[in-house]
Parts: sequence; structure tokens; C-alpha cells
Amino acid sequence: TWNQQEDYLIQSDLYRLNSVAAPLRNSLELSIRYDSLQYLPEQTAVYKLNGNGSVSYQSGKVDTLNNYITAKISSLADYIILADTTVPHLEIVKPQNGQQLNSLDKIIFETKDHLSGIGSEKNFSITVDSLFVVPEWDPEEDRITGRPHWKFEPGQHNVEISVYARAGNTIEKNL
Repeated sequence: TWNQQEDYLIQSDLYRLNSVAAPLRNSLELSIRYDSLQYLPEQTAVYKLNGNGSVSYQSGKVDTLNNYITAKISSLADYIILADTTVPHLEIVKPQNGQQLNSLDKIIFETKDHLSGIGSEKNFSITVDSLFVVPEWDPEEDRITGRPHWKFEPGQHNVEISVYARAGNTIEKNL
């Protein structure tokens, strides 16, 4: 049995495809039926239950007409539909708000989404004075670094950072 360790927003029954997780040679699509969605479709996905009680985001193509969510899976294991309504954590490391700088060589922030996850560098946005800064993501450290590619004129500048979780939950901070 699954011991729910967190306050997950459960949207379906638990589906056990095998008594022991077994990898598949090729991925397959798993469709799970739900009675009704209590949350936005983009916040709802299929999750795999891991042996340690945690869950892993699989994906979630929602068919609201037929009440199914379909995900590609790579192992026979336990699966469930969960909703993720929590915005990612975002902590700006450098620069600090209101900090006076002679130059800005890099912008550093840390972020984590505890359920659906971030997914890729495409889910970050860094701008300085509305100019895009390329984010470099270190997923093992949950750290993103952006290096502006131009020199700054003296004065105030606006730094905007946005993080989008796979479930569509977004957090934005301005400096």
C-alpha cells in the first residue's frame, strides 16, 4: 500500500500495473480515467509512485471530452493522477534587491518545484531592462545563472525572473 507522505491532491484511484516496478523495453501510453477534474487540466498529470514514497511526474495529456489523462511510461509500476497547484520556489541569490553594482556580470537564482518539476531551461525567463538573458540551468543544484552579454549604463535597471513549472504554475520576481 502507498503511504501518502505529503498532502497530494489525488484525482484518481491508484493503479498497480505490476507488484514490482519493471522497466519496459519500449515506452507505452497509459490512459487513466477520472470522474471529474477539480483543478485545471494543465495542473493535472499522471505520476509514478516510487519505492521510497515519493512521486515522479510522467506527463499528462488531458482528454476532457472522454475524461482520460494519458502519459508515456517506461516501467510497469504504480500510477496515480495528481494535481499540482503550488508555485515553484524561487530565491534570488545575485543581485540582491536594491543592491548598487558597478557592473552585473551574472544573475543567479535557485528554484525548485516539488511535484511536477521544472522540466527544462525553456521554463525560465530572465530579462534585464526587457532584454533577454540566456539561462544556464544546473538541475542537480537547482541553480540558474544568466550572464548579460552587454555593458550596462550607470543607473537603475529592472531585472525580471520568471519560472514556469510543468504544471503551468508560475512565479515571477522583479528587482
